[in-house]
Amino acid sequence: MKGKQALRAVLLAVLLSSAPPVLSSAVTVPAPFAFGVEYMVPGLARIYAATGAKWAKAAPEGFDWGTIEPKPPADGQHAYDFTIPDTLIREYQEAGFQHFHIYLQCRNPWATSKPLPRTGHPSYPPKPQFMDDYAAYVRAMVERYDADGKEDMPGLRYPIRYWEIEAEWGTFWPAGVDEYLTLLRVARQAVKDADPEAQVILQGFLLWGIFEGDPDSTELERRLSDPMYGRGRRALLAATSDVLSHPELFDVVEYHSLSDWTEVFGTARFLRGEMHKHGYEKPLWAGDVNFNINPMLWWGQANYPYVAAQKNAILKWLQAMKNPRDPLHKQAEAWFRAEQARFTAKKILSCMGEGLAGINMGNLEDWEVFSILPAVTGTGGFCGLIDRKPPRRMDEPRVPG
Repeated sequence: MKGKQALRAVLLAVLLSSAPPVLSSAVTVPAPFAFGVEYMVPGLARIYAATGAKWAKAAPEGFDWGTIEPKPPADGQHAYDFTIPDTLIREYQEAGFQHFHIYLQCRNPWATSKPLPRTGHPSYPPKPQFMDDYAAYVRAMVERYDADGKEDMPGLRYPIRYWEIEAEWGTFWPAGVDEYLTLLRVARQAVKDADPEAQVILQGFLLWGIFEGDPDSTELERRLSDPMYGRGRRALLAATSDVLSHPELFDVVEYHSLSDWTEVFGTARFLRGEMHKHGYEKPLWAGDVNFNINPMLWWGQANYPYVAAQKNAILKWLQAMKNPRDPLHKQAEAWFRAEQARFTAKKILSCMGEGLAGINMGNLEDWEVFSILPAVTGTGGFCGLIDRKPPRRMDEPRVPG
């Protein structure tokens, strides 16, 4: 039963996104709502192609500059290794996926302006003397997958048109606005030089904790004045506003939707409002859209719509889900999967209703490491659409059920 209800919600979204609207000839037909999956896990393309989805998004790892060009150029000659992106793109295109969002991270040990942490996958801007090399990496990536017949990946079936510059504001980009805009200018020029039809996506804004429940102005001000989180939230909104004041540098805006489905309304309204301040509106995508619920708890804090008083009860259910021998395991599992399916449908349909260009639903399989400490990571260990119980070869995915 695992994943079947959520998969039905996905299938509903695909059907709704692909069905042509019935309109009079005088009405302009909007572009179809795009439904995609991420993070292009190796070995899972066949499973998710069965949903009918045609869009996919890769994780940043394997596509970043340091992986593609692990050594500095010698005598001005760049040596690129496209093994990882070639393998993933080939698998997903052969399975039927036609449209892709690809992260381009400047993360590179030999070029970084600051030491890279051992954990996580953040980027720091390159040192100024390596900025031309960064631009060359961006051009090489776009050129390899633009399907123009020049230096293309062997066997490429469809062009890749969407390139996201960096991964996620704050989490994977600890530098500031000015550094990002400098990088974005270079990256945009390189993308357009290689493929004038390509679209540049801003790295995803993560506005978690601000717009859940679609707050009115009074509640929003309370959240922005919160003694613990208010300062960080205000800084995040200010940075978002600063980046959106440069529409000449990008084509698509994205935010990462990791919290409750009710965040969709206020988030879309805020981002469009910032665009309107500067006299434009560009397509808006939701990425990293989670299949888990909220995730109920995160770093020990109850996440909307749950409250602190429910923490012990939530932990009891999470522990029961984690342990198949727990007397409440089946009951907890059944409740969670049903709630997960409802949550998934609500989030997808809310994004459609708000007129987003599309979404990428994340976390295609369970991440076992997140189930070790449920008080910290909440439902993160149970967030996938399919089981992942090691040992499992990546080329032999476990079918839902």
